[in-house]
Amino acid sequence: PTLMRKCEALAAKRNEELHTADLASASLKGSAWLSSFYEAVGVLCSLLGRTMEDFFGKEEAAVAQDLVDAQHGKQISSTRAAIKTVAKAFKAKPQSERRALKETAEKTPGRGKRTKCPACGSTGRVNGRVIRQSAPTYGDDDGQVTIEETCAADAFACVACGLSLQPMEAVLAAGIEPTFTMHATWDPRDDWPRDSDYPGPSPEYENM
Repeated sequence: PTLMRKCEALAAKRNEELHTADLASASLKGSAWLSSFYEAVGVLCSLLGRTMEDFFGKEEAAVAQDLVDAQHGKQISSTRAAIKTVAKAFKAKPQSERRALKETAEKTPGRGKRTKCPACGSTGRVNGRVIRQSAPTYGDDDGQVTIEETCAADAFACVACGLSLQPMEAVLAAGIEPTFTMHATWDPRDDWPRDSDYPGPSPEYENM
């Protein structure tokens, strides 16, 4: 019944978009619907004698199952307690030290998507597995190739307060979105052979 009500709520959002000019689901965060969506798909697949891997593929099916498990997990209270403890310790530091730590977190390079820390409000980073990749797009102005990667939020870390969360169940319990996007960009001309790549004299070409 609970899952059915969630599905009905999503259907209502979709109907609102179809029959009005409102973008009812535009502001809907993934944390509000994605786990329930995957759970509903899992139920339908089982009724059809299929698996989520048949529907989504191996990588996304694994993430889907993790999201469903995380939704019914037991780390919510322990994760929130841990965040509260870290937040209290950070707040106890002198204001000048907190400011310096936040500035350090903002400037520290690293992989993953920048995300606000749920404990201290500094800039942390969320990392995870790539679920899917978009088709490459080519820039007309700069000639660069860009691919958008959709990733699952498996871990979070903040260098300012030291908060570290994993696996996905803990990340979701902290209120961090279950998926995020990254962009991989490169210039294909960097892969072209140059004269310097050849030993000795530059190669000569004849026009026939």
